[in-house]
Amino acid sequence: SMHETFHLFFEMANPKHIVRCDFNDTEYKFYQNWIYNRDYSKFNLKKKIEWKRGLNEFLANKKKEKQIDFLQNSRYRLIEEKLAYKEGEKYGKDNCMSEAFHFDEKIKIIEKMLYKTIKKARKENKINR
Repeated sequence: SMHETFHLFFEMANPKHIVRCDFNDTEYKFYQNWIYNRDYSKFNLKKKIEWKRGLNEFLANKKKEKQIDFLQNSRYRLIEEKLAYKEGEKYGKDNCMSEAFHFDEKIKIIEKMLYKTIKKARKENKINR
């Protein structure tokens, strides 16, 4: 399908994706079940808070460096999936499928969390010098 073909060309054009996206088994399962999951209901404020809480709980016991890596990898994968679904939709194969993943909302939440995590890590790093 065009969706899978997009992935092939995207990864060829962006080799850092293959190198950077290195999830362990636990991270991969969480990514598949929580981040890259379909939910046909509306992604309202309650859902956003619940989704963010689940992500925070998953990251809570990880070092800042691992949190940053996981968030960056997740953001990068979601962006790639969003683009792949858009490509598939052009050819009528993945019509409206991307809406069930709530890519834009999840990417926005991840970017805000990533910003705060990096900011906190830099501040801690300054103090420890």
